[in-house]
Amino acid sequence: MLFEFLIVFSIISIVLIIIKKFIKKIYKPLYMLFFALFIALYAEGTYLSSFLPGVDGSEIYWSDYTVPLIISCFFWILIFLVVIVLYKQLDYKKFEKYTVNATIVVLILITISSISTLLTTNALMKKNAIWCTENNINDISKNDNFIIVVLDTMDATVFEKELDKLGVKDKFEDFTFFKDTMSVYPYTKFSVPEMLTGEEFKNQSSFKDYVIKAYDNSKLFNELEKRNYTINIYDLQFPYQGDKSDRFATTLKGENINIKSLLKEQFRFLGFKYLPFPLKKYVKVENLDFLRTRAVPDGIKLFDYTNVYTYNRLKNNKANIVDNNNFMYLHVEGAHDPLNVDYDMKVYKDKYVSFDTKLDSGIRVMEEYLRYIKESGYYDDSVIIFMGDHGYTGVRSNPMLLVKGANEKHEFRVSDTKVSFNELIDAYMKLLDKKSSDVIFTNKEERYFLNYNWIDECHVTEMKTTSNAWIVNDLKDTGVTYNCK
Repeated sequence: MLFEFLIVFSIISIVLIIIKKFIKKIYKPLYMLFFALFIALYAEGTYLSSFLPGVDGSEIYWSDYTVPLIISCFFWILIFLVVIVLYKQLDYKKFEKYTVNATIVVLILITISSISTLLTTNALMKKNAIWCTENNINDISKNDNFIIVVLDTMDATVFEKELDKLGVKDKFEDFTFFKDTMSVYPYTKFSVPEMLTGEEFKNQSSFKDYVIKAYDNSKLFNELEKRNYTINIYDLQFPYQGDKSDRFATTLKGENINIKSLLKEQFRFLGFKYLPFPLKKYVKVENLDFLRTRAVPDGIKLFDYTNVYTYNRLKNNKANIVDNNNFMYLHVEGAHDPLNVDYDMKVYKDKYVSFDTKLDSGIRVMEEYLRYIKESGYYDDSVIIFMGDHGYTGVRSNPMLLVKGANEKHEFRVSDTKVSFNELIDAYMKLLDKKSSDVIFTNKEERYFLNYNWIDECHVTEMKTTSNAWIVNDLKDTGVTYNCK
């Protein structure tokens, strides 16, 4: 916070110095206005920032923020009126003295708050930054391929409906669609580590420590290494920050920063946080991506997860055939916000499409991926899984799941088996042993769902059901909760 506000304060100070030196006649009233601006920015960024929507890429419906908008406007008008009245009532020297003292007090408060934040978090600890590159992204093995494509927020119910509407079921021959699948979590952050390791985040003191332990001991990764697979992980925000990142062929370590990109993201963030509410929407902050401020060595490209980029990459590149066994995990945008792409990969910049339409673009990515693998000549031997990390409707508990085992041949098949994501690791093991999709899951009469709100992810409520994954009303609270220590 201190760094942010020092930037704001410095900009205002530089402008005032320039005005005082070159335009002395209007310096006093402008000084008054700039002081009012300083206090208003402080109030907006410090006390009203709790009203801000999330910036994880989700579509922001500004019409839902009428109350914060009114409060923000009220405070800005009130602050300017109070400062103007003081300016009119006081001698200018007294006004300047009081405002300088007030500015010092504000800066001291910000400094104390920032130091407290640094001391009570891990902000001062050295961070081992790890993120995913596109290394090996076009690889297909002439031996064994195990490919998992996770399409974010792909809801099973909507997927089935759109598959019928688009008339493309024949594109997914050889696959089994498990329409009654239940995820363990409703959001990506907890869901992805559980999908890859089988370990759930329960009462751990640190999400980082949980991920490190889960990934280091993952039955899937350990088995892949035993079977001499190259492990390729492609994710926009790689959660693992441990010492064994070298087991993943696609990761890159380092903390170098691209200053230009950092400043660009920082100023976008400042505008989003400190501008009055009516102006925030013009900052275009559907996603503040500080990950992209990393400086990448020449010849290395960071992974890009968007549907349009993925589709074009597949369309414009041929597979690179390799000898080693090949494990690929790709986390793609799918149906996630912003809702701005349709089935034809047309991007809408000035309006949002429906969720169903955005999901259609995820289906198009799946079709293109299958074409790409088939043209490599090694489709039959490949295990291929298309899945959502969580659903969308209801409590987001019913993600899409399609599976094709090695050498599996049949028409598109829909299974009513009640599947839970906590069975995934065992299913992966069976698929590695060349089992077909119809025998990898057992029917789970009772399934558990660990529900939480992404704003308060430290409070997880356990729920269970014996009904279908999409029937939200049948999910019952068990009374068990998990909290961050």
